[in-house]
Amino acid sequence: AGVIDISTSPPPHLGAFQILPVGHALSPELGIAWRLTQWMIVGPARDDSPLWDSLMPLFYQHLRPDYRPDDLYRADWVDRLLARFLVDIDTGGGWRPMPDLRLSPNAAVPLPQWANSALGDVERIRILFPLAERPLDGRSTQAAAEHR
Repeated sequence: AGVIDISTSPPPHLGAFQILPVGHALSPELGIAWRLTQWMIVGPARDDSPLWDSLMPLFYQHLRPDYRPDDLYRADWVDRLLARFLVDIDTGGGWRPMPDLRLSPNAAVPLPQWANSALGDVERIRILFPLAERPLDGRSTQAAAEHR
């Protein structure tokens, strides 16, 4: 089982929350996750359903961390950027991009007043897998662009 880290701010700013499978959140060291707002705990709606820990698509194989500072300078930069995921939220009025929510990187600075409720009205979250036209012959998008 893992967690999904959702950034709410662009680099180099600090702002994020984690999506935890309920089985992971039941461990003793994560008791705080049930009280604070930087975690969203997800799981099956029915008690007789299997827990989502280590299950596709959220917590097994499909989502993976993949950031390297030099990505934009590599020959396969298009493929690297297309491998990123986008996050949208719905607060009852339709889908929109995740808002830019930033915190001070200085731990001595108190949290702003909005920090404990910034996403409190979110009803749904979706993680968008990147879509791009891919060549049928298996070449990378970058190689196909150079070939044209």
